[in-house]
This record gives sequence, structure tokens and C-alpha cells, in this order.
Amino acid sequence: YHGMSLAMVSASGHTFRRAPYEPLMAGFIDLNAPNCYRCPYEKTFPECRLLCARELERVVKFEDPDTIACLITENTNTGLGIVPPPPGYMETIRDICTRYDILLIADEIITGIAKSGAWFESDRRGIVPDMLCIGKSISAGVGALALTHIREHVGRALAESSNVHHGFTYGGLSYLAAGGLAGLEYVEAHDLLARARQMEEMTLRRLRPLTEQSPVVGDVRATGTLQAIELVRDRATRELFEQPREVAALISKAGRKHGVLLNCQFTDYGNIITMYLPLTTTDAELSMIYDAIEDAVTMVEKTYT
Repeated sequence: YHGMSLAMVSASGHTFRRAPYEPLMAGFIDLNAPNCYRCPYEKTFPECRLLCARELERVVKFEDPDTIACLITENTNTGLGIVPPPPGYMETIRDICTRYDILLIADEIITGIAKSGAWFESDRRGIVPDMLCIGKSISAGVGALALTHIREHVGRALAESSNVHHGFTYGGLSYLAAGGLAGLEYVEAHDLLARARQMEEMTLRRLRPLTEQSPVVGDVRATGTLQAIELVRDRATRELFEQPREVAALISKAGRKHGVLLNCQFTDYGNIITMYLPLTTTDAELSMIYDAIEDAVTMVEKTYT
């Protein structure tokens, strides 16, 4: 899993991934990711004026722009629990990177290929990154197919350099390329970009009312087929559960009763039911998932309130 390689763990902001392998590679700087539900700056959008994005410029100036090669980021933060950026965030960091001649690398391994309701979530957020990382869903999971899409000026610099040596053990496999093209054609033929946006709307319409109806549902979030329900001990204070593993096990048990495997995180971020729904999920399957989640929420309420 490349996301757990030494360089990527060093670049990652996930403490639970980093801690077992420290000390790590030097030269990486972490920024607080945007999270309007649990703002690290204890601000409220839009009164915050996108402090989380503006913080990038402060760090760039402090570190010296000439020492920073790139900014690596997702649009919607999947590792944090499907946390979409606030409106204007991605445009702001794109502008800062452009002004200081810093490459913006968009990690769309999870969000790309229609999952967000656009071919790439960067399109949906109105930005053009300098490098775009694509994998996983581009082959529909049938093989190790991935690609890096780069802007012309980046490609020109690589082509003119004599110091870039890179190869791929599984590079150039034609059957995977054919499978990837077939998958893209299927997405287009069945208008799955629109279907992803429809699933987002359906989930928010069905589950977002729980944030007012249930004392243990803090937030419901969705970017296309990437969706999350954050559970809390106390909705008013957003307090986390003291027994997160037990809560996750309870949610998993409730899901199995409905024939649904519910994935509930129990990291330091809290108990978050995360869903990475297939683009081909039917309305009937969505209804099963919603029923399972509502039942799980009820079980958590009865046990912890």
C-alpha cells in the first residue's frame, strides 16, 4: 500500500500512521486540514474568512517560498472522515501556490473518476492542479492501474531533465489500459457523474435530518458517492465517545442485521461511519444502507444516552 510507504507516511498528517515509524523523513511540513465541524482554529465559516487556507501563506512565508517544492492535498479529505473543504478553500490555496511558484498536487486516488460527481473533484472545486494522482477506481479495482496527469510546464521540465529516472514493474500492461478505457466508457454511457450527484442529494435528504433528531449524530457529509455520518457522545458539545471501539462494534452489528457492512472509524477523530459507494449502487441498495444506519443510530442512542 503506497500510502504507507516511508515517504508518504512522512508526508501524511495521520498521527496514528506516523507514530509507529518515527523518526521519519525530514523536509515535510503539515498544515491543519479544513474541518468546519471540528475547526482546529475554533472558528465558524464564513466568519473565519478561510483562515485554514490563509494559514498556508503564513507558513510559506515563514519557511521561505524558495524551499517549498509542492503542496500535496486532497479536495475532500477522505482520511479525516470524508470532510469536504469549505467553499473557496481550494481556490484560495490554488492562488497561493500560483503566486509563490509552488506546485499543487491533487491526490484524487479516491475522489477521482466520477466519485465526486465530476470526473475529478478538482473540476468540481474550480481548480486546475499542476499534478493529478489517479488510481483505484480508474480500473474499477480489477488491477494495478494508476496514472499521474501533469500540466505541460511540469512535463517539459521532466523531459528536459537528465536526473529523473523512474520505472514501473507493472508499467505498460495493455489489458489494464483496455480495462481502464472500458470503465471510462461505461461511466460516460450510463451518465454516472449525474448518478453520483444524485446519490449525494439522496443521502443528505434522508440522513441529514438526523443531526436535529438524534442526540448522537453530529454531522452528515457527502461529496458524490463519498459520504460520512459522524457520531458523538453529546451533540451540543460534540464530545467523543469514551469507548470508540465498542461504538464501532455496535454499529457493525446493526449493519449486519440489514445485510450491510458498515465501516465505522474509531480513531482519534471520533466514530465516523464512512461510505465509499459504488457508482452503480441502486436506489434499493441505498435504502438498505439508510435503514441500517438509522437502526445503528438508534442502538447507539439506547446504549449511550
